[in-house]
Amino acid sequence: MAYYAALASLVHLLEDIVLHDRYPDFLLANHPILKSLLDKFSFLEESLQDYSSKGDEAGDCVEARIRDAAYRAQDIIELKITDHMDSISSADVNIFSHQISGCQNVLESPREEECEEELYQVEQEADSIVEELKKFAIGESHKTSEDLQLSQYSTTARVSRNDVMVGFEEYLIKIKDQLCGHSSQLQVIPIVGMGGIGKTTLARAAFDDPLSVYHFDRRAWVVVSQDYHEKVLLLSILKSMGVCTDKLQGQGVGFLKELIYKQLIGRRYLIVIDDVWNTKVWDDIKHAFPNASDGSRILLTTRLLDVAHYVRNSGFLHEMELLDVDASWDLLRKEVFSQKNCPQEFEDIGKLIATKCRGLPLAIVVVAGILSNIKTPKQWENISRNVGSLLSKSGDEHLSNILSLSYNHLPHLLKACFLYLGSFPEDYEINVRRLTRLWVAEGFLKSDEMLKTSEELAEECLEDLVKRNLVLIVMKRANGRFKKCMMHDVLRDFCRQRAVHEGFFHGLYWHRCLENWKHIRKSESSTEESSDDYSEPWVKDGARKHVRTLLWFKTGPYCRDAFLKLLGLRLMRILDVSNTPLYFAPPTFSRMFHVKYVSLVLGETPKPPLLCPNIFKLDSLKNLQTLKLYSLYGNHESSIRLPSEFWQMVRLRHLLIYHGITLPPVPEDRDMPALEDLQSLETVNDFEFTNRAVEMIPNLRKLKMSISYKYNRDVWEQEYGLSSLLDFRRLDELNIRFNNGFHFFDTSLGSNFAFPKNLNKLSLHNCRLPWNEMTLIGSLPSLQVLRLKDKSFVGEVWETIEGEFLQLKFLQMRDLNLKHWRADDTHFPRLQCLKIESCVYLKEIPMEIGNIASLETIDIHVDSHGARDSARLIVEEQRGLGNDVLRLIVYHYLESESDSDSDSDSDSD
Repeated sequence: MAYYAALASLVHLLEDIVLHDRYPDFLLANHPILKSLLDKFSFLEESLQDYSSKGDEAGDCVEARIRDAAYRAQDIIELKITDHMDSISSADVNIFSHQISGCQNVLESPREEECEEELYQVEQEADSIVEELKKFAIGESHKTSEDLQLSQYSTTARVSRNDVMVGFEEYLIKIKDQLCGHSSQLQVIPIVGMGGIGKTTLARAAFDDPLSVYHFDRRAWVVVSQDYHEKVLLLSILKSMGVCTDKLQGQGVGFLKELIYKQLIGRRYLIVIDDVWNTKVWDDIKHAFPNASDGSRILLTTRLLDVAHYVRNSGFLHEMELLDVDASWDLLRKEVFSQKNCPQEFEDIGKLIATKCRGLPLAIVVVAGILSNIKTPKQWENISRNVGSLLSKSGDEHLSNILSLSYNHLPHLLKACFLYLGSFPEDYEINVRRLTRLWVAEGFLKSDEMLKTSEELAEECLEDLVKRNLVLIVMKRANGRFKKCMMHDVLRDFCRQRAVHEGFFHGLYWHRCLENWKHIRKSESSTEESSDDYSEPWVKDGARKHVRTLLWFKTGPYCRDAFLKLLGLRLMRILDVSNTPLYFAPPTFSRMFHVKYVSLVLGETPKPPLLCPNIFKLDSLKNLQTLKLYSLYGNHESSIRLPSEFWQMVRLRHLLIYHGITLPPVPEDRDMPALEDLQSLETVNDFEFTNRAVEMIPNLRKLKMSISYKYNRDVWEQEYGLSSLLDFRRLDELNIRFNNGFHFFDTSLGSNFAFPKNLNKLSLHNCRLPWNEMTLIGSLPSLQVLRLKDKSFVGEVWETIEGEFLQLKFLQMRDLNLKHWRADDTHFPRLQCLKIESCVYLKEIPMEIGNIASLETIDIHVDSHGARDSARLIVEEQRGLGNDVLRLIVYHYLESESDSDSDSDSDSD
């Protein structure tokens, strides 16, 4: 919620100034007013831990006062800091003055006396708010203990299962029958129904069903939504089929349709087109799908009956219906209690609550997210009364009130995290690491870094939102952790409406190139959205000075021109332009003193080192936490050389430059503080990990490195000091790539190599190790993900040993010269996914692998003939034994790095 986010961000800023001396040159740093403001707002923050408005007018008024006071104080202080930094900066910004005309002097900060006076006014407002809250506290004390417990739910609800299909079993049978039987002609099968009724859930169940996986040679899933662009949809179809689309961005729609046609012709395919809003979508893309009389199918979901009738080419149309009373209770019971029995004392009130949800599955699972945290029938009765008061509502208004009930019972922090999700476009798959780093940079997460990092706290918050059925997980990493998430469009609509109502958005959120700038905090009490005029409101001085967050989701020259005009936004905290290629980082970039998060994509023209003088200007970017640079045309030779100032960026948490970093020499000055917050370093080229280097980055958790061969040298020990990696006690992800000369030698690492014991994920490329050295990896006690690529191991025989790989869940083998693999089901007792690519010499996969109880999928690239054929035998044998869980996926295109479990996808980590 807005007031909590604003309050937490202000307290964080004041602590940095007053307690941590992060702004030693700031003239007001030692002024008594800042210490007083810290005390008062910290008291407010502490007092509000057990308070939350439930949507009543009086509570909303108090929250608005807190929000406006916090925003006002932060604006005054940060403008003053920025003004001071500008006065001592010697950066020359005139070179781009014609592009950002009028931006530089917009934020003239008040004179010092005026600052003090305004801060004193904020202090008086804080005192007034405290008095008002005391009145609330008296009122709250009259509540019953049950009521108080109801507003303080625990956060231990279980994760909602994707396989809950209560009430849809008959629907699923009908859809599967249409998909895998009847006519051999291409058929379009529409599923139609209102928002939240379960169309996508049903389609996903049919798409993932083992029968569909077995029956169709090629499957693809794409989401259309209201914001429809033909080219984007065609590229999404290709990407879903496994085609690398990085080099297809410049192609026209005709070329893309022809490419889709060629990929599908001769193969039985299933394409799911989810959330279609108009008939034009089908008219635009239908000719890309061949009809070869092979039983191919297109499954399409829509809310609009007219669209469903328009696209169907057979007599079948599935119209979703609301759940009956029994199915509603069955769904609610399973969502709340999972496989456990429902206690008798909850049944009657539970059935009443289910009935009041009016058969809408989304409403039921959202209410279940509340009930999962409640332990007594009395509390369930309170929920029942609230749901019952909504019976007079109908349609979307009814659902909105159901969602309000769930939202109002969220803790403060989860409300802020939930509302932040509304800044992403409809049907947008949000990278989880990107999201958690954005939450951290915004400043409303607080964690004791000795116990857990802020990122870990952010992941817990996301998990809690998932448990409450407010966020969907659409992709997991190889180790089972969340990779991508999204919001149901009904939830997103509610989220955005609530965020605007509360004045939560305080930045620019860019969804498509021709859309207006939205949700700028225009004044202290304004919560309305901006004008639809593109030239407004960001040109207006009063609006621009509040902009702190820019999330840029689309590309185009028009967007780049607009971006240049934003370079004078001196209070910018978040600058995420990871979907628009840029060709320089102008000098004004370094004037964004408050920026904490920067994500940029580099175009083809520039030389990456041109960015460094502006990005690593120490006086300007002391607050930087995350820096991500991704080059569309990068290579190993385009490594960015960082200046010596890198070692002074003590607040840096994640440095992700995907095509290579050349780090400066490690400073020998023992008085220089270490980069204790640094967690991620990617990709480091030819860096020597001396003991001093480890001391400077002691808490590293993720390391990706590239190493060049040096003739006749002990690469691991003498050349790069890699034995020091053992001293990284928290390192859990390691990716090592060797370059050049190792193609011509049998070994590369010498005899002293070893890996940190805490590793969770390990990726090796071109190491050319003998298979008898695998025991060093197999004995790692926490290893869950292992990727062996590009001759990482050489030799014809790999014989695994019992007692190793005890925790391994994911094993990938790619481009190895392995011929014989000897293993049984006791060697990988927890393996869930086996992936084999371009292992053309491998004769077969051991049949015993199929007996691993946890194994769910075997992914085989089509060129691995021996592995493919033996995998089919394994799956057939398991089917005969009653194992319907194990799936075989044969695909025709090698994944790119961005499609793997790596962080380097274009829109996020």
